[in-house]
Amino acid sequence: MKSLTGKVAIVTGAGRGIGKAISLFLSGSGARVVLASRSESELRAVAGEIRNQGGELKLINVNARIRELFKVTNLQHVFDIYEDESDAIAKKNPSA
Repeated sequence: MKSLTGKVAIVTGAGRGIGKAISLFLSGSGARVVLASRSESELRAVAGEIRNQGGELKLINVNARIRELFKVTNLQHVFDIYEDESDAIAKKNPSA
């Protein structure tokens, strides 16, 4: 597979199972990943793994945000749109 450097990937269900595996694979291939899940604790765990691999990511706890996520037409802007939410999650648990 060619490098995904410079690409943004949104992965729903990223906290476990296939979504987690896809997130780790895409990040390992160079993509910046936006992790979406209903479980904040699972997101933190996957985020920690990606950060340990040197990957770049943002987190979205999607209890009420999934509709907004799919309204985005330019995926490069996803990082900016959800930066505040990701920072808020990171502040709750700095080790994630």
